Amino acid sequence: MISFIICSINPSRCEEAIRNIAATVGVSHEILIHDNRKDGWGIAKVYNHLASKVQGKIICFMHEDVTFLTDGWGSEINSFYASHPEAGIVGFFGTQIKTKTPSGVSCCKKFDVSNYVQCCGDGREITRIRSGGRDYTPVVHIDGMCMIVPRKIWAESPFDEVNFPGFHFYDLDFSLTTIRRYTNYVCHKILIKHDSEGNYNDSWCYFAKIFHDKWNDLLPITSVPMSKRTIRKVEAYMAYKFYRNLLNRRQSDWIEYARRYFDLSGSLFYRVKLLRHIISYRAFIHAKGKFEPHK
Repeated sequence: MISFIICSINPSRCEEAIRNIAATVGVSHEILIHDNRKDGWGIAKVYNHLASKVQGKIICFMHEDVTFLTDGWGSEINSFYASHPEAGIVGFFGTQIKTKTPSGVSCCKKFDVSNYVQCCGDGREITRIRSGGRDYTPVVHIDGMCMIVPRKIWAESPFDEVNFPGFHFYDLDFSLTTIRRYTNYVCHKILIKHDSEGNYNDSWCYFAKIFHDKWNDLLPITSVPMSKRTIRKVEAYMAYKFYRNLLNRRQSDWIEYARRYFDLSGSLFYRVKLLRHIISYRAFIHAKGKFEPHK
């Protein structure tokens, strides 16, 4: 049996998810739902609360805006776990390296692994398939939109609801906890669709710092062999990307935090690329100070 766990804030969307699961999974299943509109719990707390009640040996933690596009996919998951006792989390988007530099699930595209359709805010649907010719690709971490895992593995190390009481980094943290003893995989035999995008706001930055402080001694970590030179290049790129994105989003409270990482890993090449972003940000700060009413 596969046990589905959903943290819901949209009843109509949740009903669609229930109907989709019933129509596509093709094996014995149960669905546990927490209506979070009243409680407002963090997703880690919701997942741990419901996971303690499941009957199935396999748990699928999923967002209510996920749609399964492959019929009879439950048999594939059951067979995979039966033949791969080393398997930890199975999902549909992950990456083969987690850097010391703050990042979300996505790293540089070369090492991102995916098998899903992403719905964008402008109405576009982007099919993201990067498999390397495998049915299952080992990755470091799995995106929280859909995380499938044996119940016994969750029970060994539940979601960290103390450090991650909100809706950011619970998935990366759970992935790193799991990969210490098991292998996480992106599945390329099942296709899903995800109907929302991430929000890289100040709350995301706050929990990025919590996450990287917690796992600093382990990072960087890879799921495939990589040379030290390759890792340095990825670190340099991610330090540039993190700093650049904060500059462009005008997230002033976190600029210094990003700059420290860039000073550690950034290369001359990326320092040159950053110049126009720094100049634009400083012009914004100057104009803001000039025209902001005096208190």
